[in-house]
Amino acid sequence: TDKGLVYKLKVYELPNDSRNSKGRALQNLLEIEPGDAIRAYMACKNLDDPTFAASHYLVFATRDGLVKKTQLSEYARVMSKGKKAIVIREGDRLVGVQLTDGNSEILLANRAGRAVRFHESALRSMGRVSAGVRGMSLEPGNEVVGMITMAEISDNSVLVLSQNGFGKCSPLGTYRLTNRGAKGVMTLKVTEKTGEL
Repeated sequence: TDKGLVYKLKVYELPNDSRNSKGRALQNLLEIEPGDAIRAYMACKNLDDPTFAASHYLVFATRDGLVKKTQLSEYARVMSKGKKAIVIREGDRLVGVQLTDGNSEILLANRAGRAVRFHESALRSMGRVSAGVRGMSLEPGNEVVGMITMAEISDNSVLVLSQNGFGKCSPLGTYRLTNRGAKGVMTLKVTEKTGEL
């Protein structure tokens, strides 16, 4: 969530609704604090498997370009009121969370159309109550808008979308592999016509 909390819910606890129903607010299913909002979610079938949880990680990214990797086992037991997942600094916000196997590549993109790609091994595993380290250097007024992780790079492509609905698909290999904290390479030329990434 915005406040850096994680909640856990079994899929069978979600209400079954028809295709045309409007759904139900998650605040009615989880004890989310007033003023907090969900920013990312994931399905994890093997969370209760100790071997799986010890060999997989959650990678977090924030709007200010911070990234954090924490072992999945840290989130195996979550109380109904939530559990601290990451320290969010004042003015920052969670952008995304991805499940990885420790051998993934991470791609962060910012509003100005740049993306940085680095190997997950550049991140050391941290505890739940930490803010993370610099994943992408940003110019003043810029912010990270998305994160993806990929285990295999051979045939993967990256699709980026702009505010005005323009899209571009590029092979992941065209993104130069760098160290974390770099400014990144151009992924989409931002113009008045395209809008920001």
